[in-house]
Amino acid sequence: MLLPPPLAAELDTVPPEALIWPLRTYHAAGGIVVVDSRVLLLRRKNEIRLPKGHVEAGETAEACALREVREESGLRHPTVVQLLGAVRNRFAHAGHRYERTETWFLMTAQDTSMDPPEAQFSPKWHRLAGAPSALTYEAERIAIRWALQLVA
Repeated sequence: MLLPPPLAAELDTVPPEALIWPLRTYHAAGGIVVVDSRVLLLRRKNEIRLPKGHVEAGETAEACALREVREESGLRHPTVVQLLGAVRNRFAHAGHRYERTETWFLMTAQDTSMDPPEAQFSPKWHRLAGAPSALTYEAERIAIRWALQLVA
């Protein structure tokens, strides 16, 4: 089953006082891994999130998303089902404004065996239907809703 052209969304939570702060822009990519109506989520401190990270020089968004899923969760063999879309996320943090474009891919895995994850993350399989309310960040809630629409 394929989606129409990739979806897009924008979020802007930069407060007015931060509009003069230096701007940093970057591209990130991540994966929403769905297996048997469960989705792979990561706990980091008090956050629940999806695996994603910076796209490195010369790397495609898809390759980045696969790498980040493997590194952060330890899942050995994720595979991309399809591109979901991108969220342009503007926010402020520690004296800087950020504009991050997050490209999201729906993924699955025939084999759910895992290596140890990155030390800061604890991977957990969660019921897909309840995932939007479990996630900490709105940009990730948008992406998981796209996945829910596709697999429903």
